[in-house]
Order: sequence, then C-alpha cells, then structure tokens
Amino acid sequence: MGRKWHDFYRNVCGEPDLLLANQCTHKDFITEVARYARISDAILEIGAGTGVLLGPLALAGAKIVSLDNDPVILDMARVNARVLGLDIEYVEGDAFKLAYEDNHFAVAESSGLLEHFCDEVIRAIVVESCRVARVAVHGVPLIGRRIGAFGDERWMDENEWAAICGGPLLRRWMLYEEGWSWIGVFSRYEVE
Repeated sequence: MGRKWHDFYRNVCGEPDLLLANQCTHKDFITEVARYARISDAILEIGAGTGVLLGPLALAGAKIVSLDNDPVILDMARVNARVLGLDIEYVEGDAFKLAYEDNHFAVAESSGLLEHFCDEVIRAIVVESCRVARVAVHGVPLIGRRIGAFGDERWMDENEWAAICGGPLLRRWMLYEEGWSWIGVFSRYEVE
C-alpha cells in the first residue's frame, strides 16, 4: 500500500517551528485569503494539511473550519492547533459535497489540493467552494517546484492553471512564493 497524506504531515505534527515556518512561507496566500474576510467571518479550509495554515487569521478572530476526509490528518491538525494555541474547528467531510448551505462562509480556500485531480474534478471543487462561500481562494505549486513532492501532484505553469480554472468564476490570479506557486481567486460575484 502506498504512502498516505497523513504520513507526510506526521513529520511536522506538533513541531511549532516547522508549523510557523510553513505559515511564513505562505504569508502571501494567507494575506490573499484575509483580503476577502472581516475579522469575525467564517473561513473554510478545504484539505486540512497541517490544519493551522490560517492560524494568523484565527488569532485575529476569524472562525476557521478546517475540513478533510482523513480522520488521522484531522487528529494531527488538532495537535498542531493546541501547540500553537489556536481555536480552529476540525470537520471530517467531502470537498465534492460540502455539507454547508450557500454562502455559509466568507471565504473557502485550499492550498496544495487541486493539483491532485484531473481538470474536471478541479473545476467541480472550485464550483462547490464558490457555492458555500462568497469568495474561493485556491493555491497550487507550479512546474519546476519538485522539492517536497509527495504523491500524484500535477506540475503545470501559471497559464495552464489559469486555462483549467478559467471561466466565469475566475476573477483574478497571481503568483506567490517568488513565482513558485499560483493563486486563483474565484467567485459567483464581482470581487476587487
């Protein structure tokens, strides 16, 4: 049996220096998510990862819900939240059928999730995230960034990502992490 994602995250579980370094690496992504939320807004993280990427927003007063389909990842995320003193809700769920009403969240986000799926599934996740939130922010690594690869990532450039995720929901996109990652901002509504 192949390695599971919780095997990957086990290396950083409970390690405050590594967790904080990950937040610093993704500061531009976190800032982009914050751009579309007010202090007390609810934000959905789709694909928990470490479960604390949005820790700075939780500390500022946002209500973070971190969703994953792997209960082991969620258990590790709870450990990480305790280590960093964060109040984050962890929920086992399905990114393709989010159990929330329309516009329940100010923002839905994922970082490092979309690159594991085919084009059709990527679009389905984007549409579903736009259903439950006013704005969806999705980040993916770009081709050339093979350091830290784990699993079945698709490696594409920014124009390929924009083409896959393009269409009526894509409002804007940009590069971050010194050009190693792509952020797409999506919404059923106009955004600044």
